[in-house]
Amino acid sequence: MIPLINKVDSVNEYYSKYAKTYDSSRTTPHFSKLNKLQYLFLKENIDLNKRILEVGCGTGEFLKRIPTAVGIDFSEEMVKVAKSKNLNASLGDATRLDFKDNSFDYSFSFKVFAHVPNCQLMLSEMVRVSKIGIVFDFYNFFSLKALKDYFNGGDYIRHDDFNSVKSLLGDLKITVVDEKKHKGYFMVAGLK
Repeated sequence: MIPLINKVDSVNEYYSKYAKTYDSSRTTPHFSKLNKLQYLFLKENIDLNKRILEVGCGTGEFLKRIPTAVGIDFSEEMVKVAKSKNLNASLGDATRLDFKDNSFDYSFSFKVFAHVPNCQLMLSEMVRVSKIGIVFDFYNFFSLKALKDYFNGGDYIRHDDFNSVKSLLGDLKITVVDEKKHKGYFMVAGLK
């Protein structure tokens, strides 16, 4: 894993500041396509009728599509927006999930991994609370997006290389069963 900059406070500040306008700012063709691809990847790799945890649910883009899902996010403001939509969201820490072992069939996380300084602990927690498997994405270190973020002063973004992430999953005894690349993103599904 190759961290650029890890500033948890700046990430929280960023998401708290933009929570109310987050949804409207994510309607660009890029985000619309990415959200669609991520949702399709979820449908291909998770039984959406099972008990599911979303780690980093934000304002509820995916929660609203998966009625059985429970979401956590570390931004109180993002959780408030999700709850205003009557979604099952609460405050939580991706590296210290407040759930018992195997509480969910699956856990997933999109657009979060890059913001968590201890991504190994995040994945370990997702594995711990999931009976069957996990789905997540990360920003590819070897991409134009990484280069752009670096020069734009991406103070809340980390990029990773696929081999390091795959090795980490192996250490956690997760078998990669599906992977897709989209521009600067990798989506990964793994089973216990």
